[in-house]
Amino acid sequence: MHIIAVQPVDGGWAVSSDFYRNDMIYRSGADAEVAARQLGERLSEAGEHAEIRIYLRDGSRLARFTCAPAAKPRLLWEAAEQRRERQPEPA
Repeated sequence: MHIIAVQPVDGGWAVSSDFYRNDMIYRSGADAEVAARQLGERLSEAGEHAEIRIYLRDGSRLARFTCAPAAKPRLLWEAAEQRRERQPEPA
């Protein structure tokens, strides 16, 4: 699971993750949170688990969000089609 953290830094907010080598720095916490959520969504769409942790200026955790891999309805549909193809046709 990838951990994405939004934390205060001097003059702004940082988004850090084991997915990136360097932190991404934003002027506002709102911009940093949007970037963290977009990263979490991209990771889940790629089949990866991610957890977003948002911290306040005093260091306490404000929120935690999880991003699970997206379901693939198309694959479920394909499986249903294959089952129907294997069933004998009525006489």
